[in-house]
Amino acid sequence: MSNLIQTYSKYPIKIIKGKGSYVWDDKGKKYLDFYGGHAVCIIGHCPKMVVKAINEQSKKLLFYSNI
Repeated sequence: MSNLIQTYSKYPIKIIKGKGSYVWDDKGKKYLDFYGGHAVCIIGHCPKMVVKAINEQSKKLLFYSNI
């Protein structure tokens, strides 16, 4: 993490996946996710309908600029 600005200390865990209201670390420990910070949405982690929509869209087009 030497390329990150050291503005605050980091928790000594590495979150690797999320589902619904839970996240898991790299050791398999499950946590209830109370974090309400940036880029968070109320529908939880990896809801099936959003994952499906992203998957379907990714088969068509991921990004196109209007420039």
